[in-house]
Order: sequence, then structure tokens, then C-alpha cells
Amino acid sequence: DAPNPCHTCPHAVEFPIRSFNETEPAKREQLIKAALRAQKEQVHYIPLHRVNFPWAMRSNVTAVHRADNRVEWSWITIGPKP
Repeated sequence: DAPNPCHTCPHAVEFPIRSFNETEPAKREQLIKAALRAQKEQVHYIPLHRVNFPWAMRSNVTAVHRADNRVEWSWITIGPKP
């Protein structure tokens, strides 16, 4: 069985339920932020991979953006300075 989030972080469930009944926007926002903080403290995020995209380059540089995000160095051209 998968772990129940209610057992590991009760505030992640309690605060959003309390925020549904809260009519004052400032208090509701505090409850939602508290729930997100409690959830962040309990859950550890591990980045699985990082992607490098050639989105920005000088105006005199052209590069082919392949579908597999690999750089083909022979496909990069550098023209005269602008």
C-alpha cells in the first residue's frame, strides 16, 4: 500500500479544509501557505534530470535545435559580428 499523506503530514490535509470554511481572504491565504510549507517540509524533491535548451544565442550564431535536445556541433554556424 502507498503511504497515506494524512499520516505523514496532517497539516497538508487540515489547513486546506480549514481554508474552505474561512471567509476572510487574508486568513485563507495564510492557511494555504501554511499547508504548502508543511507539505514542502515533508516531501523531498529530487530533480531527475536537467535539460539544456539552446534558447538564447547571439544574433550572429545559428544552431539547430534537435528534438532530442542534443547539440550537433557541426550544425552550429557563427557569422560575422553584427
